[in-house]
Amino acid sequence: MGCIELMVSGPTVDPNTFIKVVSRRLFDTCWHPVAIRRGLHWVQMMGTGFTVLPRDLPDIVAELEVVSAELAAEPPERGSIEELAVARAAVSETIASLREFVESRGLDVYVG
Repeated sequence: MGCIELMVSGPTVDPNTFIKVVSRRLFDTCWHPVAIRRGLHWVQMMGTGFTVLPRDLPDIVAELEVVSAELAAEPPERGSIEELAVARAAVSETIASLREFVESRGLDVYVG
């Protein structure tokens, strides 16, 4: 089924380090519907992929925070409480990973 991942590269990490963000199913049923409904450009693009530029990080994080808030307020139409909790945890982990790799360590990150 696949997943959305962060591909991290740079001199201080193993070549092509991949970090799973969220399963494709949870992205399609939880994250993406919120992104469409709220017009979240960056979150929608996670389905196809993009390179994270440091200047874009604040906007990406802000959109992910909107997804988290929406998931907390209203469960998705298709999904259990457990799936919702996993989807929200994945948002928090994604924000933390992006901040660590892009902001703190200055590494190149591709989301997709």
